[in-house]
Amino acid sequence: MRALLGLTAVLPAALYSVGAAVLPRSAQADPIHCVMTNPLSCPTTNDLSWSPGFAAAVTRFIGRKKADLIRHNLTLSSQALYGLGGPPDPRKPLPGGLFLFAACPAHNCAGQAAAIVLNGQGRIEGIGISSFHFVPGTDFDHRYLDFYVRRGPTADMVISALTDWGHGSRIRSLLQNPKVDDGLEARTAIELL
Repeated sequence: MRALLGLTAVLPAALYSVGAAVLPRSAQADPIHCVMTNPLSCPTTNDLSWSPGFAAAVTRFIGRKKADLIRHNLTLSSQALYGLGGPPDPRKPLPGGLFLFAACPAHNCAGQAAAIVLNGQGRIEGIGISSFHFVPGTDFDHRYLDFYVRRGPTADMVISALTDWGHGSRIRSLLQNPKVDDGLEARTAIELL
């Protein structure tokens, strides 16, 4: 240990310490400075979900109305944040300068997920939630898609992007039983805000 301390004194620019370990500076990852107002600064959904003001923006957009989607009787905003808080997908560019970010709840990815579409300035254009409309006694035999989309010129594009996401291979690969998607089109709800 004394030799390592001496080495760090001689080569401080090349090494840094983490607890008792001394690692080469090249092993240190560059920090990600993700801000919601610049979606290009956020490589993944996790980076976006931890950015300043993200939770407040989701709450302002989708509201505090309670619903039974991923979890029982929680606000829409808390359900969206829960869905966006787990294993992330990378940022996906969309036509029209939009970006889709998606994830599924930590330790609960079997068809439950959330996606958010932002414009180039970080304004929320839509949120999608894939769930089983959880209530006590749910048998998880039918998956639902619930989309909350901002009215305006991008609404059709956002609905199309969320539909592609909700029917995409990524979510379907996580399903324990693919038959839960039989008739999914009839269980897709779109609310314009």
